[in-house]
Amino acid sequence: MLSMGVLGGNMKRKILYSSFIAAIIVLRTMIVYAAPVTTTVLVNPTPLPRMAAAKADWEAKWESTLAGAQREGSVSIYALLSAETRKALGAAFKTKYGINLEFTIGTDGEIMQKITQERTANLHLVDVIMLAGAAYVQKLKPMGVVTPLDKRLILPSVIDEKKWLDGKFPWFDKNHTAVAPLAGYFSYILINTEMVKKDEITSYQDLLKPTWRGKIAIFDPTLPSPTQTFVNYVVPRMMGNESGKEYLRALAKQDLNYVKDARLLVEWVAKAKYPVAMGAGAPITLSFLKAGAPISFVRPKEGGLLAGGPNLVSIVAQAPHPNAADIFVNWLLTDQAQEIFAANQQYPSRRIGVPYKGPHPFPVVRPDDKTIESDEAFYVEGQKTVGWAKEIFGPYVR
Repeated sequence: MLSMGVLGGNMKRKILYSSFIAAIIVLRTMIVYAAPVTTTVLVNPTPLPRMAAAKADWEAKWESTLAGAQREGSVSIYALLSAETRKALGAAFKTKYGINLEFTIGTDGEIMQKITQERTANLHLVDVIMLAGAAYVQKLKPMGVVTPLDKRLILPSVIDEKKWLDGKFPWFDKNHTAVAPLAGYFSYILINTEMVKKDEITSYQDLLKPTWRGKIAIFDPTLPSPTQTFVNYVVPRMMGNESGKEYLRALAKQDLNYVKDARLLVEWVAKAKYPVAMGAGAPITLSFLKAGAPISFVRPKEGGLLAGGPNLVSIVAQAPHPNAADIFVNWLLTDQAQEIFAANQQYPSRRIGVPYKGPHPFPVVRPDDKTIESDEAFYVEGQKTVGWAKEIFGPYVR
C-alpha cells in the first residue's frame, strides 16, 4: 500500500509533466501562426510598377549627365543664329542649368571651312553644329564628324513621337545623326495681291501662260539661292525628271527678269514693278508682310517644300563638353526652348502645341497642305539633277 507521500509526489510530477506538454503545444501554436506573418513581409514584398522603374532609369541618367555638364560648364556651338536667338537661348539655358552657351557664328561654308581646319590640326573645339540640309548631306556627314543621337536623347517628353508633327520624331537622316526641329511651309511663288487676281495663279503651270511672259522676276538660279533649290531639287521631286526638265525649259523662255539681290526681288513685287517673283527668301518676305506690303506667297496645288533653314541640330563625336552637349540638345527639343528657337529663327516648330510667334502665319503647315520633305533623301536624290540650274537658265542670265 502506497503512502500518501509517494502518491502526492507522483501527482505533482504528473501535474508538472502536463503543464510542460501544454506549454510546448502553446509555443508551437504561436510559432505556426506567427511565422507566416513575418515570412510574408520579407519574402513577398510588393513589386514596384514597371513605369516607376523605367522613370527612375532615365532620371538617374539625366541627373548623372547634368552633373557632368555642370562640371564642364559650357557648350560650344557653331551655327548661323540671329543675335536675338543667341541671347534668348543663352539666357534661358543659363538660368535653368547654370551652363554657358558659347556661339561661333558663320554661314554653312564658313563653318565647314573652320571644322575642316580644326580636324586637320587635330583640334576638337565644337560640341554642337547647326547647318542647312545641303551642307549637312554633302559636306559635314561624309566627314564622319557627327554621332548618332538615339542614346543621347534622354527626356521622355522629347522622344515621344506624339509630341511632333505627323506623329514622327523629326530625324533628318536615316542614321539619326541630326534632328530637324523647325519646319515651315515654303512656296516659290510670290505675288502682288493688287496686280494678280485671286485664284489667277494656283499652280506652277500657270506661270507658263502668255499672261505672265516678261512679268516674272526671279532670283538668279545659277547662284546658291531658294530658286536654285527649286530648280535642282524641288521640281524633279515634284514633277519627275523628264516632266520637270520640260517645265523648266518652258519657264526659262518666259522672258524672265533676273536679279541677284534677294531684298530687291521682294521690293520689286511689293512696289508693283512686277506682279510675280520666284525664289523670294522667307525671312525678307515675312518682314515686308509684317510691314503691310500687298504681297503674298501662293500655295500651289503641286505643294510646297517643308524646310527649316540652317537649323539642323547635331552633336560632334569627339565633343570637348559631351555631357553639356547632351543636356543642351535635349533641352532645345523641349516646349520651352522650341518656343524661343522658333520665334527668333522665324520658322515654326514641328513640336505639337508650340505656338508660332513669327511675323506672319504663312509658314505654319496646314492640315490640307501637300508638302515635300527636305530630308536627307531629298538632298541625296538632288545630286542627280544638281546641274539643271546652270544648264537650263545659264544661257539666259545676263
